[in-house]
Amino acid sequence: LYRDVKPVRSKVLAHNDRDTALADVSLGAFPSGKDEMYFDDLQRFVNLVHEKSIGGPYPFHEFAKADARLVIDDLLRATHLHDELAESDPTP
Repeated sequence: LYRDVKPVRSKVLAHNDRDTALADVSLGAFPSGKDEMYFDDLQRFVNLVHEKSIGGPYPFHEFAKADARLVIDDLLRATHLHDELAESDPTP
């Protein structure tokens, strides 16, 4: 997943400007389901470490879901704010 996400992240950081944001084009992507595979592997790893050090599985997925929901909510709010600012901007 990192190999797929890193180039996109670099493009986003390099193109962190108004024109790129307003162009509304995809700067990249990763194969469908690759994120789920990554988090499943991560959950297995976290469970293994937790089992060896403390005992029992660790509910990483539930915490990650809650964090992801917060990020998504923030992104949606930012998108709506972005749209409102774009509509009120008199310059093309």
